[in-house]
Amino acid sequence: MKRFAVLLSVVLLAMMVVAPVTADLPPGGWWGGIQIANLGTSDANIALTVYTETDEYTTSATDVAPGASANFLSTAIGPDGSTWRGAGVASADQPIAAVASLTNKLLGTAGIDGGTARALYPGVNEPDTTVFFPLVKNEFPAGNAKTTSFFVQNAGSAAATFYAQFKIGTTSYTNEYANIGPGQMVLIDPADAGFPTASVGSLVVTSTVPLAGIVNEYKLPAAGDPALDLMATRGFAPADAGNALLFPIFKNNFAAKHVGIQIQNTGSVATTAYMTATETFCFSGTPAVKYANLEIQPGASATFLGPNVIADGCLGSAIVTADQPIVGTASESRLYTSQFTVYFGFNAMAASTNVFAPLYKQVFVDNNTSGLQVQNTTGVDAECTLTWSTVGTTNSYVYNDTIPANGSKTYYRMDNATDYPDANWTGNRVPDGTNNAVKVVCDRAVVGVVQEANANTASQDAGNYEAFNQ
Repeated sequence: MKRFAVLLSVVLLAMMVVAPVTADLPPGGWWGGIQIANLGTSDANIALTVYTETDEYTTSATDVAPGASANFLSTAIGPDGSTWRGAGVASADQPIAAVASLTNKLLGTAGIDGGTARALYPGVNEPDTTVFFPLVKNEFPAGNAKTTSFFVQNAGSAAATFYAQFKIGTTSYTNEYANIGPGQMVLIDPADAGFPTASVGSLVVTSTVPLAGIVNEYKLPAAGDPALDLMATRGFAPADAGNALLFPIFKNNFAAKHVGIQIQNTGSVATTAYMTATETFCFSGTPAVKYANLEIQPGASATFLGPNVIADGCLGSAIVTADQPIVGTASESRLYTSQFTVYFGFNAMAASTNVFAPLYKQVFVDNNTSGLQVQNTTGVDAECTLTWSTVGTTNSYVYNDTIPANGSKTYYRMDNATDYPDANWTGNRVPDGTNNAVKVVCDRAVVGVVQEANANTASQDAGNYEAFNQ
């Protein structure tokens, strides 16, 4: 019987209380979960193995229906009361996709009082011996300093050495990490390689074994205070790179939100990255199409900032092209709050008619609510069917919609009859208090991004992850 596996990158599932190192997460109360969805056509049996620094733990879920998902909480893995940090590998007898979450918010016995940080990131289905990270920060920028930490997992079957190369333009800073065992992860700290403070750059990690990795970005809190913000996404394999990247969300002071798009050149020679940004809504003025370009050295990265490309108060989308393979991420911040999110750019060649989001919350625990943004990548209207399947039940909810050519639609608070009319539903609406997986089937190629936030307050951090194209 064929088995399918997904690397959960370095799932920091712990209720961690550890002394911080330079680029580790701020100490206190970290915990999380993994939602694993069945993408197949038959019931799935799913196993999750977590590798800590000293142990490994395996848990499972059986008979997960097609389109449904199973949830694993870090607080239920390992001995009662244990604290640990680890990386996970999920496997199943059907195709699967996974999303991991990480937070320090107090909930029951997990978390820490005053913690508001939260991040979501997708698992890695096809690890490679090279992993790219477009954005590295070491206490950057001045006055609003953020730091990135990188956790890279050995996805192979033998111990290996990892080689890290940080770049700022044509300048490199390197370090090695020896004897990383199968399933194990390592923290890669920019400072260990001599990457200067108050700087921004990129990272490439290589090895003789397949690798999976994530990047966490955060502000360092005052001594003794909990972390208030966190954003994360996975690193890129060479196969993720392309000559055209799609970014469904681009903002310049839109509802006090700003987006910067970081592009990394994964090729062997310098390239020019060209951005076409389409404004779809502006609080003042007429939306327009804007253009910009940046020179990028091999392995290095450069940033398109919203204020340098689109008009103030505008929301839109962007396409970035180059004659060398590129990867990229979009980082969003909201002024005067602790809400920071990130998502990766979609290789235009990877867009498809089927998109799957393993984790979608409808006013779930502590009012956590998801919004799914689906972008039509073609010049023809897309007819789409969205199906929500509630975790732990056989309940499903079906909505039909049209997404305009080269446009996008947002699916948030599906109980809103004005935005989501009764005539579009086949049966009941998605009820509040549910945790779901969502399958999107269209007659045109689409991509999707999911954002999760508290429905009632902006003081709680938000989280993004990228939906899976099938």
